[in-house]
Amino acid sequence: DISAGRQLTPASTGGQRNTTNFSASLKYNLAERWTSGITATYLLSESAATTAGDTTNNNRTYITLSPNIRWRWTPEINLELSYIYRQQEFESLNQTSVGNNLQLQFSYQPQINRQVK
Repeated sequence: DISAGRQLTPASTGGQRNTTNFSASLKYNLAERWTSGITATYLLSESAATTAGDTTNNNRTYITLSPNIRWRWTPEINLELSYIYRQQEFESLNQTSVGNNLQLQFSYQPQINRQVK
């Protein structure tokens, strides 16, 4: 799956906000019970605020990258290991923020509507 978009919105500060985003998701079957995937997201938000004749750029960039692997143990039980990397850049502050998250998820979905023959 791939999606992209661009939006131009008037801002309350008299300027405008320009948002560009792109995301892609890929899933691959490794074996009958194993799948892997990756999701990537990029968002650029550009805006300028004008106060008393001074213009301040409030540009921000968000990047997320998340690979995962899933094992379907039984039809009702799944185990998924995923990693999430997030990066945010704030141009006006000249700062970058990075976040990492490792997650192991256990899910149980009973199949309650089975018909007995």
